[in-house]
Formats: sequence, structure tokens, C-alpha cells
Amino acid sequence: MQIILYFGLIVAADIIAARWVIPVLPWWGIYAPAGSLLVGPILTIRDQLHDRYGTWGVVKIILVASLVSWGIGGITNQGLLQSISIASAIAFIASELVADTGVYASLHGRPWLTRVLLSNLASAPVDSVLFIGLAFGVFIGEPFFGGWQFMLGQTIAKIVLGALWAAGILTWRKIQHR
Repeated sequence: MQIILYFGLIVAADIIAARWVIPVLPWWGIYAPAGSLLVGPILTIRDQLHDRYGTWGVVKIILVASLVSWGIGGITNQGLLQSISIASAIAFIASELVADTGVYASLHGRPWLTRVLLSNLASAPVDSVLFIGLAFGVFIGEPFFGGWQFMLGQTIAKIVLGALWAAGILTWRKIQHR
């Protein structure tokens, strides 16, 4: 069930990131692609999948979900969705390999919530910088007004929503064990 949810959230995040922007801290000009609303939960579920399937299992799931997003972009003739799905795959995999796995695995034996929050704190900025840079051309010198605001907004949204999702999971577990 978690794989299906994770897979679906990646595809949905790519699709809505190609269409909408959300305010994160609008009074400071901080916005993010709307897909950020789903990436916090994605990062948290990724930790659960990491426990069950390991790093390479998670990487395979990311690749398949990103290929589906890319295929949807091709079928619907949405080039931006195809670019976003590629950027998303690279960012998710890099943040999984560089930040998330190292932090999450190194905290083995600590409470699950601590592991999730600290791994999301490490992986969200990596994911955000790579995703925004690749998806919207920030790294190749294309004029993208507010690239750093998008990176910051997306990082904040991922960390906050990942924490809320993790708290929800813990609450659900407690209710089930009564």
C-alpha cells in the first residue's frame, strides 16, 4: 500500500508542479511549485519504504514513478511535465543517496520521528535546489525570476508538511494499537 501511495504522490506532485505555484511566505515573496504540498509526505513515506526495501528499492520506485510522469507528459503533449519528471527523478534520487539515507540510517535505534525529521531536514534542501535548478533552468542561466525564493519556499513546505505527515502517521499508529 505504501508503494502505491508513494508512487501516486510522485506522479501527482510532478503533474501539479507543472501547473501551479503556491504561496509559502508571500509577504517575503517566497513561493513554491504546488507539487511541494506532496513532497513533504513523499519524503516521510520514503523513510518508511527505506526501512522495508532499502535504498536501491526506493531508487527503483522513484525511477518507475518518474517514467510514468514523463510518459504522461509525452501522451498529453506537456513538455514542461516531462522536464519536471526528469528533474524530479534526479532530485529525489540525489537527496535519497546524498542526504536522506546517510542521516536516516545513521540514526538507527533512535525514535522513528527523530529519524524522519532529521533526514527530511537534510534531504529537503538538496532535493529543492536540484529540482528547482533543473526543472526551471536556474543552473543553465535561463532567466528565472525568483529561483532562490522557489528553492527556499519548496524547502520550507517539504520540511513542514513532512513533519505534519510524520505526526499523522504516529497518531494513526497509536490509534491502531489501542
